[in-house]
Amino acid sequence: MKVWLLLIGLGCVQCVYAQSEEPEIYPKIEQVLEREDEADPCKDSIHPESMLSREARARAGWHLLEYSLSECDSTSDPYQSKTHISAVIFKENIALVQSKIIKNCCTPTWAEIEWVDDETINLIYSELEDCPSCFCHCLFCTNWIIRFPKGQAPTNFQINGESMDY
Repeated sequence: MKVWLLLIGLGCVQCVYAQSEEPEIYPKIEQVLEREDEADPCKDSIHPESMLSREARARAGWHLLEYSLSECDSTSDPYQSKTHISAVIFKENIALVQSKIIKNCCTPTWAEIEWVDDETINLIYSELEDCPSCFCHCLFCTNWIIRFPKGQAPTNFQINGESMDY
């Protein structure tokens, strides 16, 4: 029996998949790996030529598979909020990291990961300066899906170099 639940809370929309067998992380990893990396210069996406992500893959085997951003949470005041990690879910050798970031409402971001040490991963998002921007800031929910070698999961997380508790 398969059941999809849509949970809305704290500005993040989450899809939770439940069934009688072992649940799968959304989206299915095979689908992520089959997609070609289409880098639109003015779209939220994984940085297509990230040297930091390549180094993280080479040194620790960590691989950023997917990055997504929710719509603006217009119910929250971005000036009263701060960037933080809201959840980390581990399943086998995959981590789903959900975070909330404050950024320009209109400017897209590119995501990349950085190996800091064997236990610490830095999640980096950069606003793209060559793309249109506007005069507002907003709180966004992000999803980072990261693959790592079995038994070598990161235990510490940073966002743009700042340590985060979760």
